[in-house]
Amino acid sequence: MRHVLRESKVMKVGTSIALVNILTIGLVLIN
Repeated sequence: MRHVLRESKVMKVGTSIALVNILTIGLVLIN
């Protein structure tokens, strides 16, 4: 169970970083 929780945390962090990257790229393209 702990291993699964760790993986879920890593997935959440990865998705959040991906969203931030997409937002920054979008802003750069708009500007």
